[in-house]
Amino acid sequence: VETPMRVSVIRYMPAYFMLVQPPGDIIAEPEPDPETGDFLQGHDIPVNVTMPIGAQFDIGTLYYRRGGDTDYEARSLVLDDQKPVASIPKEVVGPSGVEFWVEVTTTTGVVLTDPPENPVDYPLTIQVTRITPAEDRLYPARRYRMISFPGIVEDYSLYECIAGTHGPQNKKTWRAWRYDANVAGHYQELSSSAQDERFSVRPGRGFWFVASDNRKLGLGSSLEALSTPTDVPFAIPLEPGWNMVGNPFNFPVSWRDFVVETETGMLTMAEAEADSLINTLWAYSPDDETYTPDVAALRRMIAYWVYSDSTVILHVPTKKHVEGALVSENRVAQARAQSGWRLEIQADCNGAKDRHNYAGYHASAESGWDRHDWREPPMQPGDALAVYFPHHRWGRRSGRYAADIRGEYEQLPLERYGLGARSGEWWGHVWRFDVAKNFSSDTAGDEVQLSVLGVHDLPKEAIAFLIDGKLGRAIDLGQKTRYVFFQGRNEFVSSADDARFSLVVGSAEFVERELDRRTDTPRTTALQQNYPNPFNPSTIIRYELARAGNVELKVYDVSGALVKTLESTYRVPGRYEVGWDGDNEAGQNVSSGIYFYRLATPWTTQTRKMTLIK
Repeated sequence: VETPMRVSVIRYMPAYFMLVQPPGDIIAEPEPDPETGDFLQGHDIPVNVTMPIGAQFDIGTLYYRRGGDTDYEARSLVLDDQKPVASIPKEVVGPSGVEFWVEVTTTTGVVLTDPPENPVDYPLTIQVTRITPAEDRLYPARRYRMISFPGIVEDYSLYECIAGTHGPQNKKTWRAWRYDANVAGHYQELSSSAQDERFSVRPGRGFWFVASDNRKLGLGSSLEALSTPTDVPFAIPLEPGWNMVGNPFNFPVSWRDFVVETETGMLTMAEAEADSLINTLWAYSPDDETYTPDVAALRRMIAYWVYSDSTVILHVPTKKHVEGALVSENRVAQARAQSGWRLEIQADCNGAKDRHNYAGYHASAESGWDRHDWREPPMQPGDALAVYFPHHRWGRRSGRYAADIRGEYEQLPLERYGLGARSGEWWGHVWRFDVAKNFSSDTAGDEVQLSVLGVHDLPKEAIAFLIDGKLGRAIDLGQKTRYVFFQGRNEFVSSADDARFSLVVGSAEFVERELDRRTDTPRTTALQQNYPNPFNPSTIIRYELARAGNVELKVYDVSGALVKTLESTYRVPGRYEVGWDGDNEAGQNVSSGIYFYRLATPWTTQTRKMTLIK
C-alpha cells in the first residue's frame, strides 16, 4: 500500500477517506501550517472541534501523545468564536508523529468523543513533516554499521539522503551497500549513479554504512520527510532467506509484538519462530564489531538481520518498547538456568571477530533442527570472519548455523566395541564447525584465536575436547580454553565432513573413542619445511612429535647467532604450527637473507633453511 506524501490526519471511515460528521458526533480537526499546509516538526498544532447540530459545549479535553507512547497528556478545550479549541504543544510534534483524541461534555450532560469508539486505543493520528531523523550518537571512524531511516522519504535514493548532509561519496569518505544474495559477495555497493529502486530509502529497509571519520548519520532538513503513520501496524515484506530490516518508526518496538502474515493467516512471532518460518533477530554492534542474537527490540536508525523460510509479511507494532534494555530477554541467558548447558565459541583475527556461537544441550531440543538452532548471519562488508556449524543434511533448513543445540545424547555403536552392559557410561555429542575468513593480511596466513567459554558450567562428569582436524590435534578444554591456528582467506564449506574443527563433549569413554577416531599420533618426530618459502613478511613452521617432552624451536642467522626463540615449552605428542613475522627477540624486523630454524627435543635435533625476501 503506497502512503501519500500529504496525508495528514487519518481516521477510520467505512469506504471513504474524508471528513464526514454523522448525526450526534463531534469532529476534531487539526489545523496545518497556513503557509505550507503541513504539520511541521517543532510547531504547535491547533485542534478545532465541530459540535453536532443543536448540541452546546460545556467542558472538554484534548488528549495527545507522541506516536508510540502509552500515556496521554491533556489540555482543556476553550471556546474560540463559539468553537472548542486547544493546541498540541510543539514539544510533542516530532519525528514519531502525533496521536490524539478529544472528549466533550454537552450542556445536557452527554459525553461525546472523536473517535467515537475506543478512542484511547484507536486515536486519531497526525503525520509530522520536515522531520530530520538522526543517529543517537557519534560513531567512531571506519566502523561498519547497519542503518535504516525511520519515516517516509519520497523519491529519494540512499545516495541523496546521505550526500545531502555528508557530502559526495567516494571510497575515501563514506560507502554504503545493500544485501543481495544473488551477487558475488552478497553485497551491491552504492554509487552516485545508482538509481536502482532497491537503493531507494523506505521505512523498514536496511543498508550497510561506513565513514572515514567520526560521524553521526542523519537525514538533512533539505529533504522532505514525513513521520510514519501509527494508526495501523507497518508492513515489511520478507523474501526467503536473509533480509535486512529496519524499524519504520522513530521509537523502539518489541520483536515479540510483531505479527507474521503468511498465505494461510496471521501468526504471533513466537508461533512463527516455533514453526521455523522466522529465525532469530540479529543486531550488529559498531562498538565491538560483532553480531548479537536474539534481540528483544528494534531501535530507531538501526537495521537488523532476520531469516525467513518463505515469503511472508512482518507487521510492526505501533507501540513503543518500554523496557530499559533493548538487547534480550536473552534466551541464551535463560537456557543456563534451565535444563541444559551451552559452550560459546569465539574467534578473533587482526581486529575481526565473531561472538555468540553456541554448541550445547537442552532437554527440549532435537538432535536435528529445532527452534533452539540459529542461522549464521551474513558476514559484514570489510574484513570479517565467521564461526559456523555447517548442516547440509537438514533439508530445506540446510545451511550455516551460529547455534547448534542438541537433545538426546548420541550413543556409540556398542556392538562395535563390545561394551555390553557399560552402555550407560557412553554418552555425548560431536559438533563439527569451521571458520570462514574473507581476508588475508599475511601470505603465510593470519593468526586466529579460538576461545571456548562456559566449560566450567558443563555437567560434573562431562569432558570436553577441541579437535583440529587439519593438524590432527586434540586440546583438552578443561586445561586450556584458547587455541591459536593460522589461516588465510577461507571460503565456507558446505558439508560438516569438510569442517576443520570438532567439539566433543561427553563421558570419558565417549570422548576417548571419538579422539581415537578423529586424531592420530605421529609415529616419528619431524620438522616440516616452512610455508611459504621464500617469504615476506611472515611464514609458518610446522612440526610433529611422536613423544611427549620439552621442545625448543629457535631461529638462527647464517653466522649461527640466535635471532629468536619461537617456542620453549613442554608438548604432548601431536602436530604443531608456529608463525614467525621476521623479527628478532627485541621485536625489530631483520634483514633479507637465509635463516635456519632448529627443533630440539630430548631425543632429536632437526634443522631446516628458509629465506626472507623484502
